[in-house]
Amino acid sequence: MKKKLNNFELIFIIAAIIKVLGLIYRFLLSRILTLEGMRIISMILPTLSLMLSLSSFSISTVVNQNIASKSTTPKTILKSALNITFITSSTISIVLLLSFPIYAKIYDNSFIYFPLIICIPLIYFSNILKLQNLFS
Repeated sequence: MKKKLNNFELIFIIAAIIKVLGLIYRFLLSRILTLEGMRIISMILPTLSLMLSLSSFSISTVVNQNIASKSTTPKTILKSALNITFITSSTISIVLLLSFPIYAKIYDNSFIYFPLIICIPLIYFSNILKLQNLFS
């Protein structure tokens, strides 16, 4: 019983430390970016999270499907996973680019284009990192 209590205490302390570090991170981020930067981040965050989740839907499915078929080699699995990653990331990036006029009308600000353009490479990097996590 004592060991479980110690594990619970350790988890509780680590969670508290993570919350405090997140608070410090937010303070520093708001000081560096100022109010305008934080406003822009809060405007693009829902779009970015939607695009990231849409672009990574099929990656694990393709990897699992190729692993289930016993005739494929690891090189084939990686190649098909990279292909699907590139295709889905490119498709979502094009959708994001085509949706720019909608965002200009919604936010009444054309400055929103620049943070959204920066999000396009982030979609590719996020999916490559997801592949790395699947293969490690």
